[in-house]
Amino acid sequence: MKDYLVRGLVNSKNCRVFACTTTNLTNVAQQNHNLWPCASAALGRMMAVTLMMGAMNKNKEKMTVVINGGGPIGTMLCTTNSDGKIKGFVSNPEVHYTYNDTGKLAVGLCVGNQGTIQVTRDMGLKEPITSSSPLQTGEIGDDFSYYFMLSEQVPSVVAVGVLVEEEVQVVILFSYCQKQLKKILRILKIRSRIHHQYHSY
Repeated sequence: MKDYLVRGLVNSKNCRVFACTTTNLTNVAQQNHNLWPCASAALGRMMAVTLMMGAMNKNKEKMTVVINGGGPIGTMLCTTNSDGKIKGFVSNPEVHYTYNDTGKLAVGLCVGNQGTIQVTRDMGLKEPITSSSPLQTGEIGDDFSYYFMLSEQVPSVVAVGVLVEEEVQVVILFSYCQKQLKKILRILKIRSRIHHQYHSY
């Protein structure tokens, strides 16, 4: 199955919705960087959201996202533009933690939450534009949600998930909402039922 991204409008342009699946992309990253499971999940989540942020741009501006939460994975970096191409990197690919009570991948522990998410946009002006926000959980989705609210003043829901088995498999959901936040939550709930066979890690 090919990776793909879809976008849509809800209720007369009051809300934008983006969703993508990036299984192949994450598999390539895992193989090229020799990522351990938790690092695969962290970078896979970050690349998916970064790709959709790039898809929001009308012009082919370059976007660089950097996350450093003080965790053992170190600095995470993604660079993309509006054409769907992306580069991703983590300082330490050999990290793997799970939560004792659930056995799920502990991405928040790998990334840490004592740092920032920083977004730099190069729009061809004299200087790039950089904005940032403090990390909340290190789970990536929560941190991007907070970034959109704080730095771009846009209420948003960001839901991401990576299922890691013998092969890296990814189910990514991302929502970017301007006004109709409750409606987006209902959409995500319906979507999660459709993908009930997957688990978010």
